[in-house]
Amino acid sequence: MATLHNALAEFDPQGQYAKLPFWGALDRIHPQVSDPFTVPQLLQLGLEEQRHLNQLLNEAIESSPELYATLSIQTIHADYITPNILVNQDQVVGILDFEFATRDLRLLDYMSSLDQLASFPWQEVLFEEIVRAFSTGYQALSLLTLAEMRAAISVWKLQRASSLVYWTGWLVEGKGSRQKIVDAVVETLRFETWLQSNQRKWLDALGCV
Repeated sequence: MATLHNALAEFDPQGQYAKLPFWGALDRIHPQVSDPFTVPQLLQLGLEEQRHLNQLLNEAIESSPELYATLSIQTIHADYITPNILVNQDQVVGILDFEFATRDLRLLDYMSSLDQLASFPWQEVLFEEIVRAFSTGYQALSLLTLAEMRAAISVWKLQRASSLVYWTGWLVEGKGSRQKIVDAVVETLRFETWLQSNQRKWLDALGCV
């Protein structure tokens, strides 16, 4: 991913070709969900889950302007997950699906990929090792800025919120599974609760403290 980011940083540095809105603009990332706070109702969540998700959405919306004003913005892949990465003999030999590629927060791309690899610390015995290996490998080729390190948790919340809003838009269009999205909500809220007690451990594994 670091090698890809280094290359993409040279492409469209002024954002002239970027057609998609910033992922942090939660009211614009899917035409079927102009109000992100309708997501809990659209998913028919329980009252406690609605409250918790609304809190996450509110924090993401409030933090977004500062994040976009202070963090590195460049062309990103925006869907750098294992199904889109071709590997041969432990080497990445190709990257697929640039459908969502756009100009956005570099750290958002980083968090999206990391989240797909390590998002269940209560299940994954090697959770911290996976996070540390991902971070160490990335920063061997492309260093995160101090501002990015400090914003890690806020950008994780923004990344999760934007994904949930977008997937809900898919559901409204009849393209998604409600249960899969609800499961993603539950996992997101559980991870956020886990972070409240394990923030330093997670940031340490990321190399941010």
